Order: sequence, then structure tokens, then C-alpha cells
Amino acid sequence: MLRVKNLRFTYSRKQRPVIDGLSTDIAPGHIYGLLGLNGVGKTTLLNLIGGLLTPDSGIVEFNGLDTRRRLKATLGDIFLVTEEFSLPSVTIREYARTTGAFYPRFSEDDMMEYLDSFGISPAEKINNLSMGQQKKAYLSFAIATNTSLLLLDEPTNGLDLPGKKTLRGLLASNIDENRTVILSTHQIADIQTLIDHLIVMRDGDILLNASISDIASRFRFEVTSNPSILSKALYRQPIFSGNIVILPNDEGEDTEIDIESFFYFCSESPDTITRLMP
Repeated sequence: MLRVKNLRFTYSRKQRPVIDGLSTDIAPGHIYGLLGLNGVGKTTLLNLIGGLLTPDSGIVEFNGLDTRRRLKATLGDIFLVTEEFSLPSVTIREYARTTGAFYPRFSEDDMMEYLDSFGISPAEKINNLSMGQQKKAYLSFAIATNTSLLLLDEPTNGLDLPGKKTLRGLLASNIDENRTVILSTHQIADIQTLIDHLIVMRDGDILLNASISDIASRFRFEVTSNPSILSKALYRQPIFSGNIVILPNDEGEDTEIDIESFFYFCSESPDTITRLMP
């Protein structure tokens, strides 16, 4: 279990807090999509969870331990893939064997399988690869650490379309009741079919932390040009074939969630979200 309690963080005393009074619980066994506008604190939150930043107040606990203490038990069980990264000038296999030693459940066999899925040879020298290929190698290592908590900041940036598809497959096949993935992205379409929980940040705090099934039970999504339906919509977005609309799910209908439209709805009508999903 990951528990965030009354977290507050400021980069400078002259600036407003990036994270301000944030509290939430994140349960194992799920893939969370972490969404928010630029500057709301998504990357900062991931760094605080990973123990890379010290909060001004509050605490992040992973399995009951303060992650900022950087204890062996948490360092070996949390892996953070940052949006920008730098890897040493060695072969991928050498990197795996040296860095993998810090993660008790790291599997070199798993990593070789993931590299093969991406079409990358472990004999390649990392600095000879393009940035997209380096990211595929880094993601292969990250997933192969088999940490209980995997934090991914914009993981699909720089990946080609086959790479995005491969990553979705690897993440989906490597989640179980003991593993949690938190995936922060602006590329919502890349994770639409992958996540089963959604976290939406606003102004340094959590606006929404809910399962996709809970959202689906409360809201109905459809495409329509019907004026009577449009008049009842909580949110609507014009598209070529009509309008994507979000409506209260009063009849308990089962509709497919449009996560991108729902995020825009959260951004434009936070008070409505708070009222309908307390």
C-alpha cells in the first residue's frame, strides 16, 4: 500500500507550493493513470513518492516505510523512470548486470525477453542507440526489476507506434495483486486501454482518485448531435461526427469511457466532479 499524507512541497520560499496538502491512498494490483495540466505537480509527486525529494511537511509511506528515508527495503522495491534520463556508455547487458544487482527481484531473463519484444539486442552499446531505442532499453530494465512499485513519467514520449504497443503489452502482462504502476502522461490515447484507475491532479492536490469502473457507473459517454441530449450534457466536445458528450449515468448504462474527454471535463468543471464523485 502506498499512502500519501498531508504532503506539501515548495521548490523556493518565493514560490507557491507545487504540492499543497495532498493526501491519497494507492492500492496494489492496479495501473493508475496520473493526469493533470502542465505545472500541477505530477512529476514532483512522482519524485516525492520515489524518495528523491524531501517534502516541506507530510509523508509518503510505502508498505509502512517513509520513502524519503531511502531505506534498503524501499530503494530495492521502487523504480522511477524519469522523462529525461542519462545512461552509461556500456552495453545493455553490462548495464543490466551491474544495475540489476540493486533490485532483489530483477530478472535478466525477463529483460532479455522484453528487449527482444522491442527488437533490441542486449549487445548494443547504449550510447550508440537513438533516444527512442535507449528508452525502450530503459523501460525493459525497469519492468524487469519486478519492483512492487513502478513509477513512469511520460513513458511513451519518444517511442514509435510499435514501441507504444509493445510497452502496453508488457505492462498489462506484468501487473499482479502485489504490483502497482503509476503512469503520468499527457498522451492519454497511449494509455486509454491500459489503466484501471485514474488520478487527476489540480493545483497541487488530488481532484479525483477513482477506478475506471466507478467512473463508468456514474457517467455515460456517447457521440450525438441530438439537441435534447446535448442540453443535458455535463460536458460536450464537438468532433467531425457530432459531439462527444458526458452525461449522468442515471440508468446504469454500460458505456466505454473516453478518458481524454473525461480529463477535459475534470479540468473545466472541478466543482462538478467534486460534487458527483466525493
